[in-house]
Amino acid sequence: MLRISNISKHYGETLLFEQVNLTVKEGEKIGVVGANGSGKSTLLKILAGLIDADTGHIHVPKPLSTTYLPQQFDDLLDISVGSYLAHDWFDALHKLQSLEREMQKSPSKANVTEYLLNSYATAFAEFEANGGYELENRLNEIIASLGIANIDIYRNFQTLSGGERTKVALGRLLLQSADLMMLDEPTNNLDQAGMEWLERNLQQSKSACIIVSHDRTFLDRVTTRTLEIDRTNSRITNYSGNYSWFRERKRQEEDRQLRQFKEQQIKIKKLTADIQAVKHQALTTERSTQNDYLRGRSKKVAAKAKARETRLTKILDLEKIESPRFVQRPKISLSGCNQHSSNLIEARNLTYKNEETILSDLNLSIVGSSRIAVTGDNGSGKSTLLKLLTGELAPSAGTVTGKNGLRLGYLPQHHEISQLADNKTVIEQFKALIALHDDRMSDFSSTMRTNSTHSQFTADGDIRTLLHRFQFAGNDVFKKTEVLSRGERTKLVLASFMACNLDLIIMDEPTNHLDLETIDCLEQAMQAYHGAMIVVSHDRYFLEKLSPDRIWHVHNKTITERWILEI
Repeated sequence: MLRISNISKHYGETLLFEQVNLTVKEGEKIGVVGANGSGKSTLLKILAGLIDADTGHIHVPKPLSTTYLPQQFDDLLDISVGSYLAHDWFDALHKLQSLEREMQKSPSKANVTEYLLNSYATAFAEFEANGGYELENRLNEIIASLGIANIDIYRNFQTLSGGERTKVALGRLLLQSADLMMLDEPTNNLDQAGMEWLERNLQQSKSACIIVSHDRTFLDRVTTRTLEIDRTNSRITNYSGNYSWFRERKRQEEDRQLRQFKEQQIKIKKLTADIQAVKHQALTTERSTQNDYLRGRSKKVAAKAKARETRLTKILDLEKIESPRFVQRPKISLSGCNQHSSNLIEARNLTYKNEETILSDLNLSIVGSSRIAVTGDNGSGKSTLLKLLTGELAPSAGTVTGKNGLRLGYLPQHHEISQLADNKTVIEQFKALIALHDDRMSDFSSTMRTNSTHSQFTADGDIRTLLHRFQFAGNDVFKKTEVLSRGERTKLVLASFMACNLDLIIMDEPTNHLDLETIDCLEQAMQAYHGAMIVVSHDRYFLEKLSPDRIWHVHNKTITERWILEI
């Protein structure tokens, strides 16, 4: 249904991928994986027609309907939920309802002017042409199944939580019923119910889907084919299986490549040694005797060495196996002090409200090396809770106090990470983040102050060495933050954690936008971390790996403590 021929794409001077040839068949579900910054989102945007490839062609048969779910919605600054879901239908509905209100103001039907009646008839015809009540019923069914029936369609889209935005966007996709859907991180911020709903609908959908996702469980359950964008050679490789199948096949390929390389290196070394030995033997014989027979033998030995040299040259020129180039895995290690039973942060009668109450009368304590997972439905107040605990938000009532000298690292949700200073370079932003960890609590309350994190990474050389561990190699440290992918921005914050000896790490959806290799490394680092942690995540596999000892479930403005993680 869709054919891609020989496309390539650069981002600035960096080649993302080249010579990509791909066919998408009806109804198939394709996962796209690769390191942060490798071009996954760029590939989807090319296929969606939002940006152009540098070379090549995309052959789209007519009629083929397509739809695209972006990774972020930052450009939707002033749009209503209804307008985002179905713009033309919502616009027609708004006109119709406005006329109905105007007609209701008339004291009697006789006073309704012919102009109003004609306007209403025109508006109703427009409403029907854009789907009418049939589309409204379908829309109500979709938003009810997504668990967002409580959201007013006149509400501003940007006031929604991250998960609510994703659900509304998914509702829009279902309304469009496209032949081909391109989904960029569709599971970001989705709660458990939303995740299960999405899995079911994609499994049952007849639409073809191309999906970028960091959620391993989701990819395994939904996709039947995997595309890997390999940053080491700028190629896209096709694997006919889900994510787990791809990982196993990839491991086998890497093992085979490494084994063949080592075997050939042994062969080259042996052949080189043989040539040197035979040459030495021939030369020694020729120099040590005047015997014509022996000198003739030495010439034959020299000819044998020459033949072996020819063989070696052929191997080096035509058959040489290059050393395998594997994507460097980030090397994450987090140092922290086990504070045992001491209270790090205490909240008393904590309440937060804006237009309505989000959290009410909470009493919480974070002790020593607690490993706390925060769960709850989208819009329940999980991110708000973390902002209150870190001092990013001031409570409407109650207090939050912290242990004197508390050293805290905070990874906010993705849309706040995007607000890192765009005009700073990577290395400048790293230094600013270190200072932020030092200052984070300074204005929290009169009883809460932080000590310096005493980062040992102060010299540029040391900082560059650390950043290299997060795949910011060479001149990458002089890139402006504005050109970084969202996953690379998250890595930059994690690198700043690694430079400090933190007592408490608080993370809001840390796996959002990270590539799968980095998530694996982060899991291992968090398992080995001795400080306390509070984590909001909808990544089921990630939470299982963290093995939390406490679960705070946010629901109905309060928190219920649980001891079993419900995955």
